[in-house]
Amino acid sequence: MGYLTGEDLSWGSYKARVFANTGLITYMESHDEERMMYKNLTYGNTANPNYYIKENLALSLVRAELGAAFFFTIPGPKMMWQFGELGYDYSINYNNDRTGPKPIRWDYYSNPNRYRLFSVYKELIYLKKNYAAFRSSDFTLDVGDSLKIISIDDASMDVRVIGNFSVNKQKIDASFSKIGKWYDYFSGDSLTVTDVHQLIDLDISEYRIYTSVRLARPNIVTAPEARNVSIDGTIQTGSILSASYDYFDLNGDLEGTSLFKWYNGTFANGNGKTEIAGANAKLYTLTEADHWKYIFFEVTPVAQTGFLTQGLPQYASVDFAVGINKLTTQDILVFPNPFSDNITIRFDDFSLKNINVEISNMVGQVLFKSTIVSGNTLLLNNLSKGIYVLSAYSGNNIWRKNIVKIK
Repeated sequence: MGYLTGEDLSWGSYKARVFANTGLITYMESHDEERMMYKNLTYGNTANPNYYIKENLALSLVRAELGAAFFFTIPGPKMMWQFGELGYDYSINYNNDRTGPKPIRWDYYSNPNRYRLFSVYKELIYLKKNYAAFRSSDFTLDVGDSLKIISIDDASMDVRVIGNFSVNKQKIDASFSKIGKWYDYFSGDSLTVTDVHQLIDLDISEYRIYTSVRLARPNIVTAPEARNVSIDGTIQTGSILSASYDYFDLNGDLEGTSLFKWYNGTFANGNGKTEIAGANAKLYTLTEADHWKYIFFEVTPVAQTGFLTQGLPQYASVDFAVGINKLTTQDILVFPNPFSDNITIRFDDFSLKNINVEISNMVGQVLFKSTIVSGNTLLLNNLSKGIYVLSAYSGNNIWRKNIVKIK
C-alpha cells in the first residue's frame, strides 16, 4: 500500500525462521485476509499528491508488481491465490459473506494494466523455475525498510533485486558482489559497476533485477514513459512557459497523442493543486491568478500502437513566488494562536492595503478568503479543530504561518 510500517519481508525466508531447508511455503495473499489489491485501492498511501495510490487502479497494479518481484525471487516454494496475477480486488467480505463464492473475472485479461501484471508474474515464475540461482542457499535479505535488497550468490550467476517501496524517489546501494557488467532482466540494459556500493536512482515503486550474466530479455507488455520532464521560461505574468520531456517506449511503439495538464497550487509538493481550465498543451501563459503559486505540468505519455498504450503521469514544477519578498515574523502578528473562534492580523507596515488572506487545510484546500487591512479580525468559528496554513499577499510580498484552532 506504500506505508513503511509492517513492510519487513524477511519472514518470507526459511532462514529467518531458522528452518534447515527450503520447505517454507510463502504467500503474499491468504484465503482468510483481504486481497493485496483491495487494500491498495481502499487504503493506499496518499502522502504524495502526485502519486496517490488509493483508488488508482494503475498505480495499485504497479505496487502489486513491485511486491511480486520480491515475493518470487526469495528462494523457496510459493503459493498464489486465485487471480492474484491479475490484481484481483474484491473484498473477502464481498456480498457480506466472508467464505462465500467470489466473482470469476476472466475479463481481467483484456485490461492492459492487469495483463501487464500477469506478464510479469509469468516471467518471474520462469526465472524461478529455470535458473539455479533462485534455488541457491547463499542469499541474504535486507527488506525491513522502504528500500529493499535481495542478494543471491551462486556459481551460475549472482543476482541483486532492488526496489523502492516508498512514495518518493530514492537512491539505493545495491551491494553488488563484484565490479563489471550487470544486466537488468526486464529492460535488457547493462550497467557497468565500478564500485560495488555505487548508488542507483530508483523512481517511486521502481524495482530492478540485476544478474551478473546476460539473460534473454522477456517480451512483456510495457507502457510508454515520460522521462526528464522539465519547464522552461521566465517566471512572470504574461510569460509563456514551455514544457518538455523525453518519450520512451521499451516495445518501440511511437508516441501518439500524449495528454498534458497544467496546475497551480499553494504547496510545493502539489497538495491541493488545482487544474487550470483549458491548459492542455505543452505551452502555458502565466496569469495574475498564478502569482504566489507553484505551477505544475503533468504529462501522461500515450503510444500510437501496442496493447498498453498509456503510461503513468509524470510532473515538473516551478515556483511563481521566486523573487517575491518573503515577509518575516517581525513584519506580521497573528493573535491569539492557538485560537478558538477569531484571529487578528496586524502588520508592522500599516501602509499595506488590500491584503489578500487565504486559510488552507494541510492538503491545500482553501477554506477561507478575505481582503483585509492591518488590524482586522477574522471570524473563523466555522473551521474544525486542527492545524491550518494562513497565507497573506500584498503587492510583491507573501507571508505564511501555521495557525491552530483548538475547538
